[in-house]
Amino acid sequence: SAAEELGVTPGAVSQSVKALEEFVKAGGRLVTFGQAGDLPIEKFKLPVRNIVATVPTKQFWSPGSTLRINVNNQTPLGYGMPENALAIYTLECQVYEPVASMHNERVDVIASYADKDVLQSGWLLGEPVIASKAAMVSVAHGKGKVVLIGFRPQHRDQAHGTYKLVFDALYDAPASPL
Repeated sequence: SAAEELGVTPGAVSQSVKALEEFVKAGGRLVTFGQAGDLPIEKFKLPVRNIVATVPTKQFWSPGSTLRINVNNQTPLGYGMPENALAIYTLECQVYEPVASMHNERVDVIASYADKDVLQSGWLLGEPVIASKAAMVSVAHGKGKVVLIGFRPQHRDQAHGTYKLVFDALYDAPASPL
């Protein structure tokens, strides 16, 4: 693993993940881009899943395209964004859906892919796989939140309007519990 290559023991990684989860549960906020969402989804057992993780490339493929998203700009995590925006989707991006559990009410969709005509520019195979699915969610975890942005909002200065989503996620964050 990458941790082992750096000389980090599995126990140290486990302690670090535990400390990160405790930070969030105490009122902190964790913001992830793209596949970085795997860590809190898996380790914190969040009630969401990445729906494209196991979809074969013959059914869904978008290797660096501009896609249409709908943003809930009535929530602080979407303030300043237009209702209809663009996001850059690259190979390591994620698309979310709540998982049946007793905590589904704790998942807020901030942005989702358009219902149809998702592709603005580039290549998209399998539009129905992501149409109307979440591109960005906020998941309450203890007293804090995990904000999963399935695309990379800072990617190469493309679709620079999505930087607002990063700033909103940071600005709306509560004061540090420490």
